[in-house]
Amino acid sequence: LPPLPSLNTSSFVPRMEYRDQFEFPLMETTNASLDLNVHLGLTINSDHPERGAQTIYAPPSDVHTSYALLCPPGQKCATVGSGIPSSLFKSHREWFWPPAPAKPGYGQLCWSNSSLQAYLIDNVRFFLRQQPDATIISVSQEDNGNYCRTKAELALIEAEGTLGGALFHAVNNIAGAIAEEFPHVSVITLAYWWSFPAPQKLKLHPNVI
Repeated sequence: LPPLPSLNTSSFVPRMEYRDQFEFPLMETTNASLDLNVHLGLTINSDHPERGAQTIYAPPSDVHTSYALLCPPGQKCATVGSGIPSSLFKSHREWFWPPAPAKPGYGQLCWSNSSLQAYLIDNVRFFLRQQPDATIISVSQEDNGNYCRTKAELALIEAEGTLGGALFHAVNNIAGAIAEEFPHVSVITLAYWWSFPAPQKLKLHPNVI
């Protein structure tokens, strides 16, 4: 009989996509925490590339990115206290909720606004071009219980049966707009606070997480 072929015994980390529960125990590095992760069936967090994670987030961050996405990298954007670029707050007050205060509180974007979506699409493209090895970009709401209550926003909320209705439509539009240029990138958003229920009618693009 001919000899068996030699085995390739070199070690490697396979690239694969998985759903990360982003639990706080997952981010700990002590042996006790790692044992707890195994017991709970949790996966390794993407924040730990030394343990095999393959996800690379594009700037600005992995969560609560909506205000930061309004200021492209390389630009110095003066902000008001809540983190909103002050020039945009003056020129596009309709993008922000609560509406028209002298100094905006920590609120949210009005995601149904078409000019806001167009601006975000341009900026998302800019961020991704600055980090071509990125595999994911976060387009997600700020960390509070507010949500925009314009007429257009409320219509999408009612249609989708979730307070995140307008957010999900905007994220879907952004994902669709960048898919051809960045086929390796997924757009991630949050099921968090008021956006926890999934949309009932919207068909999300394959590159939406």
